[in-house]
Amino acid sequence: MTALPPSTSSEADLEKLGAIDVKFFGKPRATGRVVWTAPDGIDLALVRVPFKDAGEAQSALWQKGRPTTVGSQVFAIGNPHRLGWTHTQGVISQLRPQQAGNRQIRLIQVQVALNPGNSGGGLYDREGFLIGINSLSQDKSVSEGIGFAITLDTAARPSLRPTSPRSFRWIPRNAPKNPPTQRRMNNRSRRARQSTSAGGRKASSGRHAPASP
Repeated sequence: MTALPPSTSSEADLEKLGAIDVKFFGKPRATGRVVWTAPDGIDLALVRVPFKDAGEAQSALWQKGRPTTVGSQVFAIGNPHRLGWTHTQGVISQLRPQQAGNRQIRLIQVQVALNPGNSGGGLYDREGFLIGINSLSQDKSVSEGIGFAITLDTAARPSLRPTSPRSFRWIPRNAPKNPPTQRRMNNRSRRARQSTSAGGRKASSGRHAPASP
């Protein structure tokens, strides 16, 4: 795919990219088109693919503000050197801010093997939530195990969203409001509050309390 000049998303420039062959896991290929590119040379683009039936498309799990910490296990899915649906894994090495024009974006530095063909693919946490878009890696002749992904929260930032008639909305699908661990903690806290409240009512009734000597 030919890269667009920085900060360019005009209809004419997008049309120059032409049709893109999009491959889906377990489904027929489809033809898509780039409908948006990020400003200031940020390596993000949006591809629109028509479906006859909305049920044919399955979105990835994602959650705004999902925690990412150094040392957490992650994995990438991509097509390095045209080897389709390749799975590579590693850990988050660091979280790094980077200036892009007037905007500051956040990068996830990973130990995951990223090669040509991984760019644009997803970076996922161990629970399968999409947390970033794989973007680049260091020259393998200089270093190993240094790759970068743009955080999903950066991609979903309002200042980066397209405002043309072809705009889109970020809608988390199949993603719980709280991760399972957080739900269990919330349930335990709720039961503890209910127990404390019930105990308080019994102690304060005094209806069957023994008389003072």
